[in-house]
Amino acid sequence: MRPNRTRTLTIDRRAAGIAVLILAMVAAIVVGTRNDRSVAGRPTPSPVADPPRVGDCLTGPLAADTYPALGPTGPCDEQRYGEVIAVLPHSLPQVLDPEFDGSTDDLTSPDAICVRKGMQFMGLSFPPVQGLTPDPPTWFPAASVGPGLIQPNPLAQRFGADWTACVVSVYSNLGGSTVYTGTLARVHVIRDYPPNAAICWPDPVLNENPPVSCRQPHVVEEFGSMWDVNPSVEPAALQDSCVDLVKAMTGMADPTAAGALQIRVVRTSTYQASDDQDTVLAAYGCIVQADLGKLLTGPLLGLRDGPLPLH
Repeated sequence: MRPNRTRTLTIDRRAAGIAVLILAMVAAIVVGTRNDRSVAGRPTPSPVADPPRVGDCLTGPLAADTYPALGPTGPCDEQRYGEVIAVLPHSLPQVLDPEFDGSTDDLTSPDAICVRKGMQFMGLSFPPVQGLTPDPPTWFPAASVGPGLIQPNPLAQRFGADWTACVVSVYSNLGGSTVYTGTLARVHVIRDYPPNAAICWPDPVLNENPPVSCRQPHVVEEFGSMWDVNPSVEPAALQDSCVDLVKAMTGMADPTAAGALQIRVVRTSTYQASDDQDTVLAAYGCIVQADLGKLLTGPLLGLRDGPLPLH
């Protein structure tokens, strides 16, 4: 049989191409060896980043599915997700130790230290004075701001990072932290609350249904809570102080918006005193409700002279 010249040429060309490729690889290895600029020594990991400092900010939202939470920190920008107010003396293993009392009843626990420092940073005493102690009883501002613990991310922990820090943040009604501007320092005194800290409900019976986003239509926005009060106190006796609270927290000259909004005091629960089962106490809420047939479509908190979010 006569050989196929075309097929023979094709095979010869493939063989030549493979040979050229092999020679190129060998040349690259030789040249690479001659031009080697490697430095003698052993590879070492990058240094572990320093713990956050008091005055730093959370630059991203908290990942609240771990305890303590995870969150990136850095220099404060106009927008932030929280503020670092303390770096605690407790190591991370100590905080996570199941034998370590993590309740706020133990004033040396990291949670208690963080809550105390957080309340003081935001301008309130700790524990909050409520109910039967002051006369008259006082409102605790209902704004979704508060303290929490953070820890290094897992990669930093692998390289030796071991710290816990306390931050104050604005929390969303739907879970997790949310962005805000300004600072939470003395916010409970100044009353200059970020609008994202508003707490809204689908109906006036607070706690019966979960809170809702204040950016969606809703019936009620809550402005204050009061507990450990003698249940003989009638809501009407707390009405004037509730109106004053709403005026301070909204910044509105007329917090009723010429009658379009109703400011109400509601009794949210009655319960037995923890230290005396024969004593019954009550809790109250200070709320703003849209007029009948209307819905609020945004937060009133910090509204000042802005357009009324009412539909």
